[in-house]
Order: sequence, then structure tokens, then C-alpha cells
Amino acid sequence: MKAHELPGLATYEYVWFAERLHGAHELPGLATYEYVWFAERLHDPRLLKRAVAVGRVGTLAVPCGGRRRAGWCWSYGAADGRRILGELAGRRGFPDVRLVRASRGYGPRVEWGEGAPPLPRSKLSEELADHAIREGLLYGYSDRAIVDFVAGLISQKEALAMLRAAKGAS
Repeated sequence: MKAHELPGLATYEYVWFAERLHGAHELPGLATYEYVWFAERLHDPRLLKRAVAVGRVGTLAVPCGGRRRAGWCWSYGAADGRRILGELAGRRGFPDVRLVRASRGYGPRVEWGEGAPPLPRSKLSEELADHAIREGLLYGYSDRAIVDFVAGLISQKEALAMLRAAKGAS
């Protein structure tokens, strides 16, 4: 069972135990919860050993490595974005760190590694699922996490077939 599937207090307890088992209790507030989120979804959770809490609120930045070819995190305004940029620049696992313009109501994103594929113009379920699968592979998520994510768009069978095809193309 994953933390996000548990009711209130159980989620808190899951995070508390995960923090102590994996060392996340040494991270500031927000990063602790993001640590657990990533631990459940990454293909290689060992990357979390090199993850760092950055920015004004301590959001978690997970480095590239293995299947993970890129990453990103939100900033809380331009000044925070520049701060995160400075914290990650030159750090191992964070190639080509850059600040990307904000979209509707959000601060700028800080990205590293390869660029994300553009969003499809169409809103067809298959095209959105294909995009989500390609992004999931880019960000190093496990096959299970990717299939679970696109489950609301297409069937599990279709998702697995699209995932196999995307892995063969990369």
C-alpha cells in the first residue's frame, strides 16, 4: 500500500516511519513528504540519497541518474527560482540547470537534464497517455508508477503496450 492510499493518521505514520527508515527525517518539512512520494514512484529510489532540499520552502530536487534523464521543481517566485538555480548549478546529477517561465499562477520551474516533450495539441486520451508515458520515462519513474498514472486515460493493457513501445523507441 502507498502512503497516498492511506487515511489521514495512517499517512502521517507511514511518512514518520519512512523518514526514519530512509533518512528523510533530516530534510526540512516539504522535502520529507516529497521524499516519500518519490520513493514510491522512482525506478531507482537510491537517487534519493543524493536529493537535496532547495529553495525558500525546502522542495526536493532529485538528481538525474540511471533511467532518470531530467528533473524539475517549482519555485515560489522569481527570487526563489534564482536561489534554487544557484543551489543546483554545478552539483553532480543536475546538468544544464535552467529557469523556465511560469505558467498560470505558478512561480517559475527550475529544470535540469533533457528538456520535456511538448504537450500534445490534441486532448485525445491516447495522445495524453503517450505524452505522460514519455515524461514518466524521462523523469525516471517505475513502470508501475507510469501505468498507474495513465490508468484514468486508457486501459492498463493499452498503457503497458504503449510503455513497451516508448521504451523501445528511447
